[in-house]
Amino acid sequence: TSPTSAMNKARWKVTGRSNGPGYDSQTIDSPVSTRGYISNVNSLGIRMEYQYLSNCKLLPEEAFHKSLKDQRVFARCPRKIQIIYIGDSVLRVQKDKMREFINQMENVELNFLMLHLGYRRNQILGPANIQRFLDEIQHKAPNDAKVILFNTGLHDIHQLCGAENEDDRRKYLNSSLLVSDFSCTAEYRALLKDFIAIIQNFPADLKVFQTSTAAWPKYGNWGIEWNTHGQAMPLVSDFCAAFNYIAFEVLAEQDGIGIMDGYWITYSRPDNREIGEIGKKLSHPGDEVLSFMSRIWAKMILDKVCYNQF
Repeated sequence: TSPTSAMNKARWKVTGRSNGPGYDSQTIDSPVSTRGYISNVNSLGIRMEYQYLSNCKLLPEEAFHKSLKDQRVFARCPRKIQIIYIGDSVLRVQKDKMREFINQMENVELNFLMLHLGYRRNQILGPANIQRFLDEIQHKAPNDAKVILFNTGLHDIHQLCGAENEDDRRKYLNSSLLVSDFSCTAEYRALLKDFIAIIQNFPADLKVFQTSTAAWPKYGNWGIEWNTHGQAMPLVSDFCAAFNYIAFEVLAEQDGIGIMDGYWITYSRPDNREIGEIGKKLSHPGDEVLSFMSRIWAKMILDKVCYNQF
């Protein structure tokens, strides 16, 4: 409902210590490892849960287990569901986490369009074209339920506001915009309106914009590969909040599009970032955070598509 409402609705709460009584782990006395980092043993050494102050309970990970058969999440939905993700690599890793959860479910299909380098650049120069992507989904599955989780933010901040991308902007932005008083925030507002117009014209059962994540630039996480001469980074993540304020203002003028928090849920977890063969990205949420974000999204899909509760 507002850029700060999510901050007042939920909290990360410490629920235990990795070395507490009765805790069993194969990594606790072992050298630092990928598995140990993902499970928090080699980072903070604590267990945390994302809890709503209203006592609303999230789906547990166990609810997705295939052993539950027809009691499994999404198993009783009346139609096959096309889950659509449109955005940057943060949504890609969220899609990957959802794929883990719905492993071998025949009535759910995941679709992802990568907006690498941001919305505007892709729409003009390619390779990603949102309208064509959505048209292809509608053509292949006209009768399926469709839900969309979309975002454009971190790449747009970098491409539009970064001084090192000034020459690249000339390839796709109108020259009348590229004057001495060019405003990257004004351009973000304009492109977001264009993006939302495309989403509004698509016949989806659920449309949700995810606010841009905090992209914590925390130093020292295990597995990060540093350049020989270091890596320039912002000192705080608050710059993302300014773009989320713009997104809320634009979406306030729209009907039928929900908002899912991506900022506050990641802002408060600089300790839990992605590592792995592809990742090693400070800008990506880690496994624990991704799990809760995916389960929040799954609950929204269940309520709207399967039980029609809002």
